[in-house]
Amino acid sequence: MNAFTDFEVAILERIAMDNSAYREQVTELVRTGQVTEREWTGAGGYITLGSSTILFEPENLELDADAVIEIPGLRHGLGALLFVRNGRADFLEFFTYDDEWWGDSCGFHITSAKVTREGNAT
Repeated sequence: MNAFTDFEVAILERIAMDNSAYREQVTELVRTGQVTEREWTGAGGYITLGSSTILFEPENLELDADAVIEIPGLRHGLGALLFVRNGRADFLEFFTYDDEWWGDSCGFHITSAKVTREGNAT
């Protein structure tokens, strides 16, 4: 198992901030969680988590970062979701808004505005 990257920690911290009802659980995940696999699809990626500790109730959740993750070279940035299954953090998903991306997070910046599929900030 591997530790979270600085990029993954920043995204999880943003998810904690944007989901105040689950802030403590996501913060604990950042502190204790491990990565078992990273898979890049060209339109985003999946970070599979190896958490055996039940941190969340209810058992199944999708927690989003209410933000756009800006990365040089991506016109519309990324979104991110943390999936919880059976009370355990299962995986972190990144997705583009119609751009190609293979996991390079150099120079990332997190903004508060979300981007619609049409490319307009909301």
